Amino acid sequence: MLLASESGIIDEEELEEARKDMTLEEYMQEFECSFDIGVRGGYYSSELQDVRECQRIVNGLYDEELPVYTFWDIGVDDYTAIIFVQVQKDKYAIIDCFSSH
Repeated sequence: MLLASESGIIDEEELEEARKDMTLEEYMQEFECSFDIGVRGGYYSSELQDVRECQRIVNGLYDEELPVYTFWDIGVDDYTAIIFVQVQKDKYAIIDCFSSH
């Protein structure tokens, strides 16, 4: 796999022009072989990519002693989403999520 930024096949000027004309997600997909950066129009795609790269997604965060708070996105024409969160010391732990149509 050759990344455009490392291969030298495409001139730096052409890459710079592409960066100006494309979104970050489009550029990363087309020139840097990043196919998990997110989908066009997706919310928080780059933030989620950062979370993955920093390895902040882990298992086993649920603490039976703490209350669980829910945050709802009531779907009207799309899915309803519920996020389950606990406040643990100095962080918010997203312990689960649920969506249904």
